[in-house]
This record gives sequence, C-alpha cells and structure tokens, in this order.
Amino acid sequence: MKTKSEEYNIYDVIEGIHHNNIILPSIQRDFVWTKQQVVALYDSIMLGYPISTFLFWNIEDFDFSQNTYFYQFLKEVYFNFQGKTKNQTTSSKIDSNILNKNTIAILDGQQRLTSLYITLIGQAKLKEKYKKSTSDWTLLELYLDLGSGSEFFDDEGFIEGDEDEDEAIKDNLAYTFDFQLLPSNPNKKRWFKVRDILKLKDVNNREKEINNVLSFIENSISETARKNLLLLAKRIFDEKLMNVAELSECELDEALEIFIRFNRGGTQLSKSDLVFSTIESRWSEAKDKIGEYLTSLNSNKFKFTKDFIVRLALVLYGQNRDIQKTIINNEIVQQLRNNWDKIVSSINTTIFFLSSNCGITSDREVSSYISIIPIIYSVYNNDCQIKNEHDMKKYIFRSLILNIFSRRTNSLLVDLKRLIINSEFIISIEDIENKIIDFKIGDDRLDQILDNDKSFTTQLTLFLMGNNNIFHSRDGTEYHQDHIHASSLFDSFNNKPYGISDTDWIKWGKMKNKLPNLQLLKGKPNQAKSKKKLNEWLDSSGAPTETEFRKALNLPIEISLKLKDFEEFYNFRKEILRKQLKEMLL
Repeated sequence: MKTKSEEYNIYDVIEGIHHNNIILPSIQRDFVWTKQQVVALYDSIMLGYPISTFLFWNIEDFDFSQNTYFYQFLKEVYFNFQGKTKNQTTSSKIDSNILNKNTIAILDGQQRLTSLYITLIGQAKLKEKYKKSTSDWTLLELYLDLGSGSEFFDDEGFIEGDEDEDEAIKDNLAYTFDFQLLPSNPNKKRWFKVRDILKLKDVNNREKEINNVLSFIENSISETARKNLLLLAKRIFDEKLMNVAELSECELDEALEIFIRFNRGGTQLSKSDLVFSTIESRWSEAKDKIGEYLTSLNSNKFKFTKDFIVRLALVLYGQNRDIQKTIINNEIVQQLRNNWDKIVSSINTTIFFLSSNCGITSDREVSSYISIIPIIYSVYNNDCQIKNEHDMKKYIFRSLILNIFSRRTNSLLVDLKRLIINSEFIISIEDIENKIIDFKIGDDRLDQILDNDKSFTTQLTLFLMGNNNIFHSRDGTEYHQDHIHASSLFDSFNNKPYGISDTDWIKWGKMKNKLPNLQLLKGKPNQAKSKKKLNEWLDSSGAPTETEFRKALNLPIEISLKLKDFEEFYNFRKEILRKQLKEMLL
C-alpha cells in the first residue's frame, strides 16, 4: 500500500463525482447530515477554515473479482421538515467495467462531498409537514445572504454546553446560508442561489457575471455582496481547500481496516455501523436485503436495527471470541448470505411466537432486543420451529422484566449460546438459572419488582402482564402510566383522611409511586381522571364503571376504593400482582 498527500479545489472534486470518477465503496453508510450541518460546512468554507482531511482510495489496480461493489454518490437528497435526512433514495451501483482509469473511492469525506454536490450540481428536496404523498416533495435550494459576513466574530467557546447541536451551529455562524423552497422566490435583492456560483468559474468572465448579479442587489449591501461573490468563487474554484490523503495499491481488507479507524471521528458511527460495513463489503446485496427486511419488520411497531442483525450473525456463526469482541469475518458473512432466507424465517417464527404467546407486539414491550437472539438461535437450529415453549416464555419474561441484558451483553450471549448447545438447542430455564445468577428469581426478587417506583421498568412490567389494567388492549394505542389513587392527593396533609396518622400518611406518599398503585390508561381517559379521587372518577363520563374496574383489576367488592383505605387496597393489589408475576416468571 502506498500513501501520498494531495490538494484539490472543490469544483474539480465535485466534477469528478458528477462524472463517476469519484465514487463510494460499499462500506460507506447512507447520507445522514442535517440541513444545518450543510450550512455550517459552507460557513467554514467562506471563512477559509480547514474542512478536515479527506481519505481517497485509488482503485486503479483493484481486483474486482473480489466480492464487493461500488456506488455512485447520491444525485438528490431528501430532508424532512425538521431538516433531517430522509432515506428516500439509495445510491446506484456502478458496473466496474465502465470505471475510468484512476477512479477514486471515498473512505472518509462522504458527508461533506455529498453536501457540496447536492447544493452545486445535484438536488435537494423537502417533505413539508403533514404531507404524506411522495409527490409533495418540494425542491430546495441553498442560498447565501450577500449582505452577511460583514462583521467577523470571536469564535471562542464555539458550540459548547449541552444545547441542541443544530441550534448551536446556527447561533455561531458568520455567514447566512439558508435552504429555501424553490417556489418561494427568495428576495433577489439579498439572496444568491449558491449553485449559480458555477457561472463564475471562468476568471475572465467573472467580473461580468458578478455585475449581472449586483444589478439586482440593493445598494446598501452592494460592496459586501461583491466581496462575498468573489470570496465564494475563490473558495470553490481557485483555492485548493481540500487536503487529501490518497491510498493506492490497497487491498479491500486494508481499506476496510483504515475506514474503520478513520471513521471514529466526524459524525460518529457506532461500532455496529463499522462492523456492518464489513458485511456490506463482502455481500453486495446486504444493504438492500437487510435494509428492506428491517423496514418490513419494523412496520409492526418494532425497532430492530443493523446492530441486532450483526449480533445475531455472530451468535449463529461466530466463535466465542467473535461474539465477545464483535468481530465479523469473511466466513460469517458468507454464512449470513447463504442462509439469509432461513434467518428471516427464524426471526419471523420468533416474532410470531412473542406476539401470539407472550403479548410482545411492539417496541413498548421490549427492554432489550438482544434478549430475543437466544430464542432465534434455538429456532434456527430446530428447523425454524418453537421448542419448549414454556421455558422460552419464562426466559423472555425474565430477560425483559429484570432487564438482564442492561448489565452485560456479549458475554451473556456467549454463556446462553453454550447452554443452549448443551441442551440440544433447547432453551431450558432450569439450566439457565443454575448457571447464570442473573436469571435466578425468588420472593426477594419479586418484592424488588413490586417495589419498583414509576419508571420505564414499571411500564414495561404492566404491558407484559397485559391484564389487570382497565381499558388495556394490545391494539398499539398509546398508554400512560396512571396512578390509580392520584399522586397529587398525597402531596398535601390537607388531603389526609380522618383517622390516618401523619406517619402512615408519609408512608403512603412513598407507596403511591410503586407498581401496585399503577395502571395503564389511554391518554384521554388519563387526562380526564387527572387529580380526581378514584371513587369519584369511576362512573364519570369516559371512565369505566366500578364494576368494570373491579373486574379488570381482580378487586372483590369488599376491597374499598376510598382514599382512607389506600393501604388495604395497595396490599391486596400487590398480592394479586405477585401471583401473576409468579405465573409469568417461575
């Protein structure tokens, strides 16, 4: 492998992208920058600031018989109304037979180069708020306020603190760039369409073109406007602002390793993003096949990610050390590619089982997607069939309610894989709890669950328990965690019922947030209930009747619903929940 340093001007590189002389290797991810990041890039260019080093890979001598492929840069990019990228368009693959000599593949700099390309030659589009049709995408153009930048600013403390990144960027820019909808016809007395800078490429004709633009500009800013036009042209065409490290005589594995190391800066890629790049580099259809499947899977209100697929592949085909260190090798990728249909079938079988037998129908019932992998591993190795359903249910409920995978992930997957293999690919809860202490559960652990304060854990527990919640159904409706006896009632001694001691009242104030006093309510009924006493809320408009409420929560008529009898209600419901948790977990 050889390395050399080069400098390029922006226009020559953008032209190279346009003619497919500069392309993307399959290991690159999608375009993810926001509109404000694009704006900030142009501000840095105008100020003459470094825009970081680019990493080019000259693939003139690359062996295209290897199982990899290359893409064109995006020719158009879609933003949503919040300014974030929408993945409506994917890059097109390039036939290696039509590549020119000295073609360059970009290992670092894709986000910056795509931003420059779509604003100078390509196209940006916006999906306006509340519009759903693809025909509602509107053309966007980047404009420069030619009156901006006249006063230099002190950049000390640039983008610091915990404020929103896009807002922080916006507040610290010297020049005013803005994406505007094409039909809005920005005021030509101030705004200049950035792509029109291409008319100023010819130095000999530049002054004429500038004068043409200035003929529309208001007199008060004409001098500043002239300076800005000259400066933008100078930055795009004349100056070599792009510092490039160029690799040649470089093999795929070397390029991949360099890509992973180099991309730990910039807009951060997660480790799973970097590892997934290994899969994409060796399986040409991975991005499309896995992406399409995840989209389909998540259409049912789940949130499976590429990280899930990476870890599943490691468990299915990797050695213990691969799982521990999250390392994907060529053999694992080939197994993933060759068995993809079986993997999909195993995942689908598992999801159907979780939905129909465990009540896990959406993301709201999942504290860790990784906890599902051992079930898929068992299903995969049993011809895509569910085996030992009883123990599978115990395993998944314990995993989720106890949030076991939050404490460790890779080492736990290794341990579980070993146990499943030893049990002839069956999940045995007895074997698991005997070897992995996290899965052990007894009365003390049940008390911990019941004594949990209102949190994501209590909400998850209520969803997984399913019943004991008035109005609850598995219809995907948004539910709130509601205090059965309203929380605000316990905030003042003025509400303390007659005959209740101060000591008990303070104790009740701590009990109010715990699981036995929580239920799931849809948004509107919860808002209507608000601060009302329980017995006053029941039978009111939009509320259940007392009979319906008692039936849903398994409360007999002798259990009072009045505030003065809160502790009796609390203890009775606690035991009802304890019994149900035992049935689920033991």
